[in-house]
Order: sequence, then structure tokens, then C-alpha cells
Amino acid sequence: MRRTFAQTVVRSKWVWFASIPLALGLMFMCAAAYLQWSTLNFRNHAGAIEGRVVRTWRSTSYSTSFRNGNPTSYMAAYKFELDPGGTFRGTDDIGYWGWQRLKPGDRLTVYYLPTAPRRNGLSRPWFSFIALVFGALASMLLFVGCVGVYCVVGDLRKAYIARRPAARHSASPARF
Repeated sequence: MRRTFAQTVVRSKWVWFASIPLALGLMFMCAAAYLQWSTLNFRNHAGAIEGRVVRTWRSTSYSTSFRNGNPTSYMAAYKFELDPGGTFRGTDDIGYWGWQRLKPGDRLTVYYLPTAPRRNGLSRPWFSFIALVFGALASMLLFVGCVGVYCVVGDLRKAYIARRPAARHSASPARF
């Protein structure tokens, strides 16, 4: 029994190989969507409370910050207290001007999730830079995967048509 075109495509190892970027792109797109949702969820549900600066420091580690190509980060450690929950601590990048202005013991506004106070920060961002990077990577992988599958399926179609016997009652080969 002769295989149909769909069976030929499904059994081709090259289609599966070309589908790897598609699968990776979908995984990165899901990760980007989750990271962005998490960021917006924090922005929409975070409560504000007054906290105190514990200490400030300047970090020159390349793994800490990528701000404008500058390897230096200005960090602050802070703490805040919730009546029923106890004392919570956190660290965040405060920028050069915040680092110049803030001293240990100064008051500052800390944003936290009431359901998970360990998730806290000094700002409520609109978007996640990491989600943007994951989304860009996902878009590139999805594009490469779609082009790869399109090319492989097109080559399989040409080969399938070339192997098919000509139609008996038609002057031109049938198209599908």
C-alpha cells in the first residue's frame, strides 16, 4: 500500500529535525510570557510599606548589572517589618544617585506582595528585561523553525509528486 503525502511528511526525520527550533521557540515564548505575567502581577498586587536602609555598597562584578554597558552597580540592603509576619530583608539596585543619597538608617518605600512578603523590591516595573530577551530569542527560533519546516515539506512534496505516476485520464498532473 502506498503512503499518503501526510504519512511521508510525518515519517521524515528532517521534518522532526527542523521542528526542534519550533519546540525551543515555543518553550522560550512560554517562559517570556510567564516572566512578564509575573512582573505585571507584582506591579498590580504589590503593597507599599516604609522600610529602612541597612547598608549600601558599590559592586563592580560583571554578573551584577548590565546597565548601559556599565559594570558597576549601586546596591542597597534594606529591611521592613510586617505586624503579623516579622522582619523581612532584601537587596536591590538603586542607581548612582540613590546610592549617593541613601545612608544606613534612612527611610525608603519598599514594595512587597502581601501573600509572599519575601518577594519585594524598591520599584514596581512595567516589564521584565529578561522576558524581552526570551521573547526575542523565541521569535528568532520560531522564524527559523517555520522556514526550516516549510523548506523540508516543500522538498518532500516535490519528491512525492515526482514519484507519483501520471493520472490516466488527465492531460496534466493532478495537484493537491
